[in-house]
Amino acid sequence: MEGVHVAFLTQATHYIYIVCKMPDKTSTAFHINLGTAVSITITLVITSAVQSFYAWRVYRLSAGYRSQKPLVGFILATSLSQLCTGLTANALQFVSYQLIPTHTQQVSHNRYGFPSLSVMREPLPRISYTASLGMTITCDLTISASLVYFLNNMRTGFKS
Repeated sequence: MEGVHVAFLTQATHYIYIVCKMPDKTSTAFHINLGTAVSITITLVITSAVQSFYAWRVYRLSAGYRSQKPLVGFILATSLSQLCTGLTANALQFVSYQLIPTHTQQVSHNRYGFPSLSVMREPLPRISYTASLGMTITCDLTISASLVYFLNNMRTGFKS
């Protein structure tokens, strides 16, 4: 999965720097193409999978504590929420700007004729991306704090 992610990032970087000539034209700085959108989706899936594995680790370390199930449930809920809101933001961008253009909407093309998605034209994808990032931060902080707490309580007293 990481190999596919790198391939799409390479395509997106090529598109931005070679096709759009981004260093020369800052007007294309907020354009996103298919490679970038797929890369964002893969990043969301990888992040959610890693957070789920850490939730399992917190579950194993917190055996015997009363707050075990609510804590792991919160971690899994925020992980699933960040995945859903991120995928929603990508879907909103695709539907709004690329795949289903309405009769009143023009799909923007660069000077080479490639269609591109303009990021952040509408507030709903921006809100969805912001919510996804906020939930990712919340989940990561919860995982970190709980691992520090449980691992600190399991010290053996041996010097390393």
